[in-house]
Amino acid sequence: SNDNDTMSVIDASTHTVTATVPVGKSPWGVAVDPGTHTIYVTNNGDNTVSVIDASTRTVTATVRAGKDPDGIAVDPGTHTVYAINFGDGTVSVIDASTRTVTATVPVGKHPQGAAVDPGSHTAYVTNKGDGTVSVIESR
Repeated sequence: SNDNDTMSVIDASTHTVTATVPVGKSPWGVAVDPGTHTIYVTNNGDNTVSVIDASTRTVTATVRAGKDPDGIAVDPGTHTVYAINFGDGTVSVIDASTRTVTATVPVGKHPQGAAVDPGSHTAYVTNKGDGTVSVIESR
């Protein structure tokens, strides 16, 4: 929830909130790494990414991202996280095992959304400000 800086956990079978996890300021995007049961939340208000252990429902780390992180995506094969920074036109590439930014990749103007092709380990970023899509290939 953007109003109270929390993330709600919802039971899909009962459609009820089962837990509320405090995260950073103005949470925006969310992505899940199914292999590690880790949730990543971009916090637009404080330029961070909250790392949440899904089994304990606790924040285990906070990673500094770029300006105004918005969308986020995870490559489940490499456990790489792509935080999309709307405010500075970059992507913070995060190594999930070390919880550190390993690269900052410039993309188009006002990037917002992201998706990962787990077969090719390629990230795709939509850039709202210039109507383009940036492609980030894993090395």
